Amino acid sequence: MYKRVLFVTMILIIIGLVISGCSFPKSEIKQESGSTQTLISNLAGQSASTTEKSSEELSTNQSIEYVDGVYEGQSAFTSESFYGKAKITINNGQISDVVFNIYDNARDRVLDDNYSKEVYASSPDYQEQTKNELAGIIKYNSGLISKQDVNKVDVISGATWSYNIYKEVLANTLKKAEK
Repeated sequence: MYKRVLFVTMILIIIGLVISGCSFPKSEIKQESGSTQTLISNLAGQSASTTEKSSEELSTNQSIEYVDGVYEGQSAFTSESFYGKAKITINNGQISDVVFNIYDNARDRVLDDNYSKEVYASSPDYQEQTKNELAGIIKYNSGLISKQDVNKVDVISGATWSYNIYKEVLANTLKKAEK
């Protein structure tokens, strides 16, 4: 009888540990630095807290009027010292041009094809992630010009990190252009 109670108790403890272990938020799971999973988790989750407020502040109301001119803005730094910069041109009250880049402040470099090849030369996974982010940036710029509303720009799968930075920069920059 004692063995049976001990056995059932052990099984319940194991089930409890498995269930509680599966419910930890990703931020509490310690990962090896430099691993592909760390990069992907960081890229996907970075800047979300800083852009949450900014994206809420942007209105989807089409009645926002912009003053013609050229406006520049910058995001806050991510936890790995990356930040975004945007330059937006407004003509006849419409967004007519967008230039957006992400910068690596630690290396004093812009994120581009050469960056991924040089900085992540030994990691094809990092190179691929950077390539996805860069492809997303191109689509975000053209999407904003065609839709005229940052909240209607579609998120590109595999490029959510750049999207979060993009929305933050655009929120800051478009506020400067509002009448």
